[in-house]
Amino acid sequence: MYVVGLTGGIGSGKSAAARFFKELNITVIDADEIAKHLLNEPNISQVVIDHFGPKICDKHGALNRYTLRDLIFTDAIARHWLEDFLHPQIRERIIKLIDSSPSPYTIVVIPLLVETQKENYVNRILVLDVPESTQISRITQRDGITLDEAQLILAAQASRKTRLGFADDVIENVDTLATLKNKIHGLHDYYLQIARQKKK
Repeated sequence: MYVVGLTGGIGSGKSAAARFFKELNITVIDADEIAKHLLNEPNISQVVIDHFGPKICDKHGALNRYTLRDLIFTDAIARHWLEDFLHPQIRERIIKLIDSSPSPYTIVVIPLLVETQKENYVNRILVLDVPESTQISRITQRDGITLDEAQLILAAQASRKTRLGFADDVIENVDTLATLKNKIHGLHDYYLQIARQKKK
């Protein structure tokens, strides 16, 4: 199976790009969605609660993912612990989903693909690129967070230059959704050709 890793900083448009690939009947696997499902599993969430304590729980004693998110973006040690704990399990589930994918190629959305280094199941990296000012504008409006909070999130991710250094393909996502969709369609045709060649 030919696998394209789709990545980009927060607010770069990964969700929209993934949706356009899905509309083309391409299997899309989202690492963040897998992480959310894992954190909803009692055995997983309890390990996280035991590690960080009640400060990440809601009033009912359950894991509060929003509080956890705020913690990991302000505390690098906490972030690295959570990544080390979840990453092997996320990776295992991604590989299983790739193996069962029926489409000619598979898109795997991995926001931290560059930060965790290229996964050996990824054949090609597609980076959605936007200026930092655009990222900040998008996420402050979308998530209702402050400028300082947005800058903390960006600081916890790879720099734009670093991310582009890993890219095989780049989409500059600064225009309309229609423009993004057209660019995705163009890459889709290209990826179909590559996938066919790989099977020969």
